[in-house]
Amino acid sequence: MTATVSTADTGRNAMSKSEALTSDTVSAPPAHAVDIGGGHMIEFVEYKGDTAGITDWHRKPDGAWCRGWVSFNGSEWGKNFPGNGWDVAQREPLTLTPSLLCRVCGDHGFITNGRWVKA
Repeated sequence: MTATVSTADTGRNAMSKSEALTSDTVSAPPAHAVDIGGGHMIEFVEYKGDTAGITDWHRKPDGAWCRGWVSFNGSEWGKNFPGNGWDVAQREPLTLTPSLLCRVCGDHGFITNGRWVKA
């Protein structure tokens, strides 16, 4: 099973994966983003004192940054969008299911044991 990552600016507009927001300019990941390999950087996002999900930054084929919002099922945020997020198989190191597929650039893979694994 593959789930689709939507692009979103989580600072302004965290979105469920069924909604997409595209932009001509996507900023680079913040300095505190975690490098998970494969050209991917993630930032954990909090909502009401709970980890709501991650923002996943990755490079498009042209080298520009792309990003997607990945909500966690069962989180305070995820409760607003039941069945519309990813399952956290383990938090440390992070493992999510199903895979992530970017609707903007087509990047596809898994976050397994804290690393990006290309599909």
